[in-house]
Amino acid sequence: MKKIIQPLQLTVNQAAVDAVYIGTTNETNPEVEAETTEVGHGHLIVIANSPEFQLESLHHRNGKSFSGEVSKIDVTNSYRVDGILFSDIQADINEPDKKMTE
Repeated sequence: MKKIIQPLQLTVNQAAVDAVYIGTTNETNPEVEAETTEVGHGHLIVIANSPEFQLESLHHRNGKSFSGEVSKIDVTNSYRVDGILFSDIQADINEPDKKMTE
């Protein structure tokens, strides 16, 4: 599995926020491309717009909520969310043509 740091764009209380996924990608079978042999996992670093961040307020681009464990890090309004699967965040990868408007 390949280790990556990937910028994401998510929402907190319906406001766009930037985040970063740090972890591994899915490993696929080279003979059957659609077959995942190992699931990538990692964590997020989320920069929230306020100091009152709760996991329930964090959502994917499609509105789906996250599951995981939140901890505060030593950066203003920033949080770490553990237990994130790569397949769950693939659609949130920040590409220029998919950037959300504020």
